[in-house]
Amino acid sequence: YQRNGVASTLTSARLQWLDQRTRNIFCFLDSDEKVQLPLYLRLGFSEVSRNWKFQDPSRDDTGILLRR
Repeated sequence: YQRNGVASTLTSARLQWLDQRTRNIFCFLDSDEKVQLPLYLRLGFSEVSRNWKFQDPSRDDTGILLRR
């Protein structure tokens, strides 16, 4: 389903639902999922941090934090 607009359509629908309920939407992308970054930027997100880490010691990953 890559490059057929499926992810964009589904994500847009989720964002419309969230927009009706909140002002701030955050999204976390794993560092190795950079292929998704352009989609989220097109949908109005901006980067907060490229080296964001959960404060949960059970998670050992860092990634990209986005906000819309």
